[in-house]
Amino acid sequence: MAVGCAVVRRDVQRLKSADEVREFYSLGDLIGAGTYGLVRSAVSKEDGQEYALKTIKKARQQHYRREVLLSSRVKHPAVLSPQRVFETPDDVLMVTELCRGGELFEFVADHNMYLGTLDEEAVLEITREMLVAIEACHRAEFAHLDIKPENFVFRVPYTDILKDMRNVRNNLVLIDFGAAQPFRLRPYASSSAQYDKDMDEFFSGETSLGGTASYVSPEVLHGRFSSRSDLWSLGVTLFMLIAGRRPFDVNIDAQPSDFDRHVQENIKEEAALPLGTSLYSTCEELGLANNSTVDILLNMMHPEPILRKSATELIAEIDRMLEEEHRN
Repeated sequence: MAVGCAVVRRDVQRLKSADEVREFYSLGDLIGAGTYGLVRSAVSKEDGQEYALKTIKKARQQHYRREVLLSSRVKHPAVLSPQRVFETPDDVLMVTELCRGGELFEFVADHNMYLGTLDEEAVLEITREMLVAIEACHRAEFAHLDIKPENFVFRVPYTDILKDMRNVRNNLVLIDFGAAQPFRLRPYASSSAQYDKDMDEFFSGETSLGGTASYVSPEVLHGRFSSRSDLWSLGVTLFMLIAGRRPFDVNIDAQPSDFDRHVQENIKEEAALPLGTSLYSTCEELGLANNSTVDILLNMMHPEPILRKSATELIAEIDRMLEEEHRN
């Protein structure tokens, strides 16, 4: 990480205070606020374009340099990476593309309330775009580790997406890299055949890996992670797209053994789920029990990371399913 931090220092512009950023941008409305800081719209005085300005409080986010470094590695339209970075004694300010289309979470909630649950083609299109973003992170050699609907936003209003779900392509963007972790030993294993438990699963060496309790994978709760950890979290998100709710809720203070038991009560350690468990029963009620979409879900949420497919493999699988859907 020492080399990476040097890159961050070289690319960062130093300011005495956060107010000095007004020399470069006219600040607009507050877009969002969280534990570590806030996001405002900002119009560049140089090119007149509107951007998002994220301010991170150093005192609240000890890994701010890692967030800047890892998000800067990715140059892909499905990932929100900083275009310019400023640093003051107290804050880090990141200038990014401004996405005003709303969160995926809001889209799903509104769709479920007014139009019912999403159909299979819509679910596949959205899942594919999330996988594209996740794959871009993995190819940049890090895991996001906080995959959830709130961390995907639309470039365009999601009312435009509703007109044709294929509009979701190139319009869904992954944000918030505060929990991200770099791969330690070797690059991304893009196929199941390449995946090696000893080489591709890493202990963080930290007391907490972060992430969001209801989406966190079993191995992350034990302090280790891999590229496949993001696939578990995406599986929870996919379940939400199918069923309109999370498969189960997790107490953030739960011990790993409690979580393991909770997972085992809902998911078997085989590829298929037993009839009667909550995941399978819900999918069966929705008429999806023998559906290929559910097969993808079950693979993503396999308790063993080594048995989960990569984002690359899942994109290819979904592309094949969508092609068949369009032919029919």
